[in-house]
Amino acid sequence: MLRPWLMWIFAVLIFAFFHTIVFAWHAFAVLRYDHLYEQIQANGATIQMPEDFLKNYTTAQNRTFWSRPDVLAREIGIIQS
Repeated sequence: MLRPWLMWIFAVLIFAFFHTIVFAWHAFAVLRYDHLYEQIQANGATIQMPEDFLKNYTTAQNRTFWSRPDVLAREIGIIQS
């Protein structure tokens, strides 16, 4: 039988592993979005975005890398509406 502390360590490692995967997926989406946005602006395209979107984009640029996926989700919701 496994010792209780060994099961706890295993559970924490699995939990950390899955959170790392989810964070990596969100980080990829944020970085891809930033790359595409900069590429569009570099090509000279004029993008007419709603004021809410621009406000959220500015907020996203000022926030830390760790807290940006929620801002990206708000921006996607604004673009789709």
